[in-house]
Amino acid sequence: MKEKIKDKRTIIIVLAVILTLSVGYAIFSNTLNINGTASTGSTNFNIVFDRVGVIREVEASNTTAEIKENGKKLEINVPGLSMPTAYAVIPVTIKNNGDITAKVKEIKVEGLDTTDIKVTYEGLAKEDIFNPNDEKEVNIKVVWDASSTSTSVESSFSIEIVYEQVASGSVTTTTPVVDSRFIYEGTKLISLSAEGEEYFKQPGNKELIIPEGTTEIADGAFLIPYGYEGEVPDFDVISNYLEDYLEKRLDDETNLIFESEMAKALAIETYNKDSSRLKNVSIKLPNTLNKIGVISFATIQFSGDLTIPNSVTDLALGAFAASFDTGLIAPEHTKGNLVLSNSLQRIGAACFYGTGFTGNLVIPGSLNEISYAAFFANGFNGNLTLNNGINTIKKLAFSLNDFTGDLIIPNSISNIENSAFAESGFTGILTLSENLTNISDSCFEGDNFTGELYIPDNITDIGYGAFWDCDNISSVSIPTSTTYKEAEDEFGHPSFSSNIQINKR
Repeated sequence: MKEKIKDKRTIIIVLAVILTLSVGYAIFSNTLNINGTASTGSTNFNIVFDRVGVIREVEASNTTAEIKENGKKLEINVPGLSMPTAYAVIPVTIKNNGDITAKVKEIKVEGLDTTDIKVTYEGLAKEDIFNPNDEKEVNIKVVWDASSTSTSVESSFSIEIVYEQVASGSVTTTTPVVDSRFIYEGTKLISLSAEGEEYFKQPGNKELIIPEGTTEIADGAFLIPYGYEGEVPDFDVISNYLEDYLEKRLDDETNLIFESEMAKALAIETYNKDSSRLKNVSIKLPNTLNKIGVISFATIQFSGDLTIPNSVTDLALGAFAASFDTGLIAPEHTKGNLVLSNSLQRIGAACFYGTGFTGNLVIPGSLNEISYAAFFANGFNGNLTLNNGINTIKKLAFSLNDFTGDLIIPNSISNIENSAFAESGFTGILTLSENLTNISDSCFEGDNFTGELYIPDNITDIGYGAFWDCDNISSVSIPTSTTYKEAEDEFGHPSFSSNIQINKR
């Protein structure tokens, strides 16, 4: 890997909550103000930044976050990003202190004049509902983009979270779910009960049907057996550090902490495999479900098709991962088709790692990013459809699959990381996004694309092994200005297989 130039970067992020009311609620319009509170009589509409958690930094330092203006503004300073891929994560709690239900109408970013810095917010999405006294934990991630070639950037920008009042006819009261096979907190499913554990050990009970009314499935809900006496892992540690651990970016102390938590998870995986719980069950999810937590169904040996209802917006890290074995290279068993929600805002890292789905896979355009190893080591053997709206595909996202047909990278995609499609199959033409500026190392290595490959004019660089071992590509049309690796050296393979004819234009 080439050495990146280190430079001090200062990023000031101002998050202002701007509250707007929908048509039909003009009664509040005269008292609405920029600070985010509207009131009339005894009603109050007040969304605030309530508190900031412990900031996490990787190759970064001196990050600060301060709540100002009575909770209406959050200022974040990240002065110490040291290299591309360096980042800081700022956890913040947003709370509805009022007594009117609010909905996220829009999340706007203004003043960001560089593509070198990426800001994402995990745990907050359009259409999210805040009932009175509701809280949401949001992780704001500020990262120096991996594809950046800049040596210095200073940027000041704001994120506005625009809310509106939920129309009275659309407000629904949440009734606690009651099913003796499960343990609930309101509408959040926590785990199986003792009765549930026994029920699903019976040979004939092979349908894991999550009750209607369930809105969230907790972290580790079906991973951890009821009454388990061993140590339970810290889900936040696993979620926060998995990618950095696999990329060897953690310091020694954090590395040991992560490995300790993963050892606990592996112990539970072994326990589950040695027991008779939840073997070859099918899973049916309700249409009321919004979020599936960290490693909720991980290591469960489920079978058949899986449909993620359109109500689901958030799939957390490792939600359906087949194993915690980070050396997994192929699925242990084969399932049916996977159908994703068309409302998804997030698919966490390793979400479907090694689960063994087959057939086609359609990725909705509601997603901005396909996370690290999200569909790694499955058995998909149909077409892969990427809808317009996706911006970033991270490392290993679709690696080790058997897709067929063409692959079209839509023009909304501007960033594809290393090995994103390595060893992923395909039997037709590859069409690249016009908005890509580079093709990363090993991006399509070992794939079976055919015909001529056209490199768009905006692509300035093609990395090591990007199309290595793609022997079925007959020729490449490439701009004369595009650089690529012509020979193997200590850093990797040439960009193209030796049999591919290079035609410069």
